[in-house]
Amino acid sequence: MADTSDLRVEATPAVEPGLTFHRVLRFVFTLGRAEFGPEHYPSVVVVNERGQQFRLFGADSWEEAVAKRDRLRAELASMDEAAWCDRYVVPGAFVRGDWPPSDQTA
Repeated sequence: MADTSDLRVEATPAVEPGLTFHRVLRFVFTLGRAEFGPEHYPSVVVVNERGQQFRLFGADSWEEAVAKRDRLRAELASMDEAAWCDRYVVPGAFVRGDWPPSDQTA
């Protein structure tokens, strides 16, 4: 078994479920483009030691999000953390807690 620092995998509910007046207005003003955003669906996220979330997957239902979460938790517990992060394209800066990356071009 691999040692997993402070990363954990969680399922998060939709931020804005159901049909609301705000969603209808946004749909009309954006010609439907805003309706495809991740906030309307449950998600599976990885959480770093600072409590920041990085979205890995969306899900069509809460049950699907929980199933994905459980599978990813088992993988994280059994794999090397660096290999797991490479597999799911989790940025190293996020794992270190340096997220979001600062633009230091000055």
